[in-house]
Amino acid sequence: MEVKGHEIPINLLSLIAIYFRLPNNHEKSATINNEITNYYSGYKGELANDYFIQFIDRDDMLILHDLRLPFMKSFYQIDTLILTSYFFLIIEIKNLSNFIRFNHEKGDMYQQTDLEKRTFQDPILQADAQVHQFKSFLYQLGLTNVHVETLVSFVNQNATLAEERDPRIIYGYQLKQKFDELLNKYPGIKVNQQKLEFLSNTLIKKNRPLHSDMMKKQGIKAHDLTYGILCPTCLKLSSKRQQSKWICSFCRESVRSYFMRTFIEYALIFDNTITNKKARKMLGINSSDAMQKIFQRSRFDYFGEKGNRVYQLNFDFQKDSAYLIDYYLRLKNLN
Repeated sequence: MEVKGHEIPINLLSLIAIYFRLPNNHEKSATINNEITNYYSGYKGELANDYFIQFIDRDDMLILHDLRLPFMKSFYQIDTLILTSYFFLIIEIKNLSNFIRFNHEKGDMYQQTDLEKRTFQDPILQADAQVHQFKSFLYQLGLTNVHVETLVSFVNQNATLAEERDPRIIYGYQLKQKFDELLNKYPGIKVNQQKLEFLSNTLIKKNRPLHSDMMKKQGIKAHDLTYGILCPTCLKLSSKRQQSKWICSFCRESVRSYFMRTFIEYALIFDNTITNKKARKMLGINSSDAMQKIFQRSRFDYFGEKGNRVYQLNFDFQKDSAYLIDYYLRLKNLN
């Protein structure tokens, strides 16, 4: 039973928001596009693994996706965690294609394509680290006698795995076989259902989704971006305010109802607070009074006196920003 669903990586949404506002000839445009491709591939891989999970799903087990949990002064991430009364299973998901081989002694994984050989960290090292970190978390909760297992699941149908590999590295379709083997290996109940539910609730409360400053990470300055409202029809930043509404200069679409999305994009790119001045720049408005009327309609929480107010952009990025994935995929199809 799924108790925590998948999350769109906030960094992916931030990168898409930045990408739409970068000029095509910007030196970072190609790099941002590659980063988006990598993030999106990982996200799609996690969704693809759900097809194989359905064959092992049981009412007495709890499934949690996309956990980012504290460990000492840092965090670690788990793609999928399955809690059963017999054992806990961490699944690391890979969405790589082509021929994949491993050198566990060196700690490397190699992807061989027609054009190049790419080197990655051995996923077994990552998986073993996750087990250690998660066991430390369990120890703090007094769960010291639970078996924690891990699998690395390759879900891309175009992947071919070298035969010489750690047995925990599997194709996605082997998940049921491996899960059944674990059930036979650990027949004794270690954790009752009440403790399982307590643990899952604690994990959800401890979860801290990653939201990095992608502008700083990519070395992009605010003056590099183009401002205005993104037209939802032609996907161009060409909307001009005309008599209390925005009209796209290219397709003439009225985008009056989409200005809220520009605030969402601001929060993804910059910060979850905004001033009248910064909002005018983001939306392409000259009038402070006109901007104030928009804030009044938007009903954002704020602090400070009139003229110096700071508005709080408290969005649920999972629900409010999902449209950016659709925008990006449409843009790629247009090109």
